[in-house]
Amino acid sequence: MNGTNKNLNYLFVHYIIKQKIFVFDLEIF
Repeated sequence: MNGTNKNLNYLFVHYIIKQKIFVFDLEIF
């Protein structure tokens, strides 16, 4: 269960980073 929790945490952080990069790209244009 601990490994699954780590995997979910990684996906969550990756999703947030993608969202921030997406917003950053929108701000450039």
